[in-house]
Amino acid sequence: MFVILYSLFQLYYSARKLLFNLASSDFNNSHSMTSSMDPDSENMVFDTVYYDNGDYYEGYTVNRLPHGEGTMFYADNVVLTCKWIYGSPVKGNRDEKIPSGNESVIQRIDVGGNTFYLGYGYSNDLISQAFSINPYIQGIRFYRNNCVLFVVDKSVYKDGSNWEIDFDGEPIFVYTGRGQKGNQEWGRENSYLKNSTDKRVVLFVRRKPDEYVFHGQVAVKRIEEAIEKDKTGTDRKVFKFILRRI
Repeated sequence: MFVILYSLFQLYYSARKLLFNLASSDFNNSHSMTSSMDPDSENMVFDTVYYDNGDYYEGYTVNRLPHGEGTMFYADNVVLTCKWIYGSPVKGNRDEKIPSGNESVIQRIDVGGNTFYLGYGYSNDLISQAFSINPYIQGIRFYRNNCVLFVVDKSVYKDGSNWEIDFDGEPIFVYTGRGQKGNQEWGRENSYLKNSTDKRVVLFVRRKPDEYVFHGQVAVKRIEEAIEKDKTGTDRKVFKFILRRI
């Protein structure tokens, strides 16, 4: 009886491994990360990892960290199947519209036990938990030394990534300040961003429902004023934060 059960387990494990191999063939053959972004791609192995809290993971790993296609089976019966990068779940493919910059540009940040990679999408819950901010994602959010900027305008990914080239040749992102009606004022959020020289400022842009693409760590290069219509159609003053990648 034991031999039969053991044989069935072996067949089950082999079948799961085969399914993962088939499902992740695109990842292995055409995933968009460059070797500089993923130096351990050749060291990926299929593995099962058990955690002390009752969770376990089945899929590809690097040094026992989920990396590649895989499934996390949480102790509370939640199952998450997606691509993973060094233990962090990501969504979709890398957004190639985001300029990667030179070698000095930060390609990833580690916050709250999670790693965020430039150009990849992350869920509302993951971002809010990592940065300890309100899960209502919109506008300027901050906690301690982290300032998180969210762009939820659908036109950003309909018309482009909103990155432009400044007069000095540097890629910039134009971020409109907080305030949808009337003249924008130097309230709590806008003032925090204005005086954020000693803070870590990060930019996320919504690509689709519950997927926010990490556009990188940024800094305020300068602030301009412009006249735009508010949500009632009335002309008003707005702040334009010219952001640069760091």
